[in-house]
Amino acid sequence: GSAKMIRRAETPKDYFATFDNGEFAAALDKAIADAEA
Repeated sequence: GSAKMIRRAETPKDYFATFDNGEFAAALDKAIADAEA
């Protein structure tokens, strides 16, 4: 089988929006900030 994205993620934050909660969101924000630095 294969997996398909429902919609195209414009940014990493969009891509991971489904996980946007609590500590994970904070860690993700830091990861994105580090990646964009």
